Amino acid sequence: MPFKEITHCVQRLEMLEERAGIEISGLMVSVNDEADADGEYKVSIMGEITARGGSTIEHDVEIKINCYNSNRQVCGTSTVYFSSNDFYGIETLDDTVYSKGFPVDIKIVAKIIK
Repeated sequence: MPFKEITHCVQRLEMLEERAGIEISGLMVSVNDEADADGEYKVSIMGEITARGGSTIEHDVEIKINCYNSNRQVCGTSTVYFSSNDFYGIETLDDTVYSKGFPVDIKIVAKIIK
């Protein structure tokens, strides 16, 4: 199925990434041109998560991905977790969000899990 690259629609909150001790880079976001049989668009998010202060992170980190339609309504979400015990400097972010509308904005938010 054909897709569109929509990385330009991504909004990252760098101050929250800094607080969590990570940096998200190398992002590529794409969406299928047409909805699937359930009426959902498949949004693929790929990138890298790196530790800002060396090779470890102090806390577990949650990455929340929210998709918004043209009315600024949340139409799809996903969450990816990174454990501080298993984090060795760099990890791959590879997630799929099933969006109930065509996404025109995507917000990626990092949060410390205590």
